[in-house]
Amino acid sequence: MRLLHVAAAYPPSAGAAARAVGRIARALVRAGHAVTVVVPTADGGETTWGVRDADAGVAVLRLPPAALRATLLGARAWDVVHAHGPVPPAVRWAWLGAHVGRRALVVSPHGAASPPARWLAARADALVVGDVAEVAGVAPGARVAAVGWAAAPAAAPWRPPGVPPDAEMVLFAGALDWTSGALALVDALRLRRLAGRPTAAVVLGSFGDAQLRRLWGSTAVPTVALPVCDDATWRALLAGAAVVVLGRDAAAADAVDACAAGVPVVSLGGGVAGLPAGVVLPGPVDSPPALADVLDAARSSAAPARAWAAGLGDDAALGARVAAACRDARAARAR
Repeated sequence: MRLLHVAAAYPPSAGAAARAVGRIARALVRAGHAVTVVVPTADGGETTWGVRDADAGVAVLRLPPAALRATLLGARAWDVVHAHGPVPPAVRWAWLGAHVGRRALVVSPHGAASPPARWLAARADALVVGDVAEVAGVAPGARVAAVGWAAAPAAAPWRPPGVPPDAEMVLFAGALDWTSGALALVDALRLRRLAGRPTAAVVLGSFGDAQLRRLWGSTAVPTVALPVCDDATWRALLAGAAVVVLGRDAAAADAVDACAAGVPVVSLGGGVAGLPAGVVLPGPVDSPPALADVLDAARSSAAPARAWAAGLGDDAALGARVAAACRDARAARAR
């Protein structure tokens, strides 16, 4: 099949959704499909055809608005359009291109439940998700293909420059802003430092604003921000991490990868849709002392989480399930 993926970001950009798109795209190429990924850029970026992922033959196009619109409206060149999350303004262009070109539209919300995500999901030929719980109430009556997840392969541990060798490394995944639970985590890390627990934080992304950066710096906890984090770097970070903390907007894929690596997971947004109870520990954002206690006790959840992740399979199996869902959506569109 000729598959067009529309995403907000693609590796080496940081973020679970970007890494998930990259891994699925590579697996589909290895299975013999022709895969193109388009990513919107504000400054023009890469605007020519032929920019390809070096290790898997995925055609990656980073396009400014005019070129992005032209590409999506020319969706007839592909068999299936697969939109990942709400990508304004690509949401309506992706739907319109698929509609006019009579091509199947597949949507993976990646946990998003915003109005644009609901609008697109309601018009999709199929929703491709890890678990049906991810789209509960998003698009009632929609065709849903629950393809599960894939466990990331192990890697040698790596610590970014600035992370002391004797410090417990805490990875924070998700948007670091005033609504992500970051304030509670700042105070919890401060309490751990005062209790004599050497801790360093690695933020996958960038700080929301200068004030939040200054507040985080007031903890005296060594902190490194990684706005760029490809799949290999992510796996290496997991291999050396003590705990992964998910912000309120983090995706399930980050939790799955951490479980596979045997790293405990604490979610500041409560549970993660589709994952079994006990695999992810809820982090109380209204009580920094309680959150610090959860971070200290999280190690006990690592073994059962790793046992659960061991049965997930690899990227090739996930790619085959996604391809099957795309074929089903294409057949449904043809009827």
